[in-house]
Amino acid sequence: MDKKGINKQKPLIDLDEFDDQVSIYQLIPAGEGKALKQLKLIVESVLNGDVEKDNPKPLSLLISGKNSTKVYAKAFLRALGFEDIREIPAPVIQSYNDLIEFFHLSSPDTGHVISQAQNIRGMIVKDLYSVLTEGILTRWNYTKMNKTVFPVLGTIVVTSYSQSSVPFEIRNCFTHQIEIDDYDKTQMELVCLQRLLYSNIERENDKVLKLLTTLRSSFDSTIQLLKNSVMVMQAEGKGNVLTEEHVKKASYFK
Repeated sequence: MDKKGINKQKPLIDLDEFDDQVSIYQLIPAGEGKALKQLKLIVESVLNGDVEKDNPKPLSLLISGKNSTKVYAKAFLRALGFEDIREIPAPVIQSYNDLIEFFHLSSPDTGHVISQAQNIRGMIVKDLYSVLTEGILTRWNYTKMNKTVFPVLGTIVVTSYSQSSVPFEIRNCFTHQIEIDDYDKTQMELVCLQRLLYSNIERENDKVLKLLTTLRSSFDSTIQLLKNSVMVMQAEGKGNVLTEEHVKKASYFK
């Protein structure tokens, strides 16, 4: 057989890798696209700015919205050149020691993402205030009877369902704030298509995209349905073409 005549399929790329690779210049705008435009302006102002400052306050960003906040957060940090990106959900931060562990040995080249800020525990709000306004964590050392200061370096991005759900003590402490609009149905179809193309997956027809966005309404649930549909496709082992039937079968999963 002539090997040149064999149509080899491109290898599949895990859909989960998309969020860690996509650039802010590739993101599909949500709603009117104001948040994405603002995010690009912030990046360009940081990269093109040549400002020296004595203020230790770190660069910080609050991203709020119902859709893709973590995607925006990590794409923002990558656009600034960060390779060391740490991420933690706010509910996991139970104490001051958890904050110390998260920020431990950070450098100016470290990016930090704290997600689900609507669930920040009250006992760490004061410490986060110090981080955002002074770039430090402090604790009174009762043994030596003095204050121990831990510097927090790098850039901090906090994400939340809405700005109003962030504790008011820190809500206005961020260098920048953006709020992501909801995706409309057409934009959500493009979001799904972009991920399929990234993963080298073809679609049976455009009805596949419409079905994905009809069976699920929110951003997260639609992306999960897409991932489950790809899982069904892979389980059948018949190629890299996502069909309506795959989506229908996947829709029964929780």
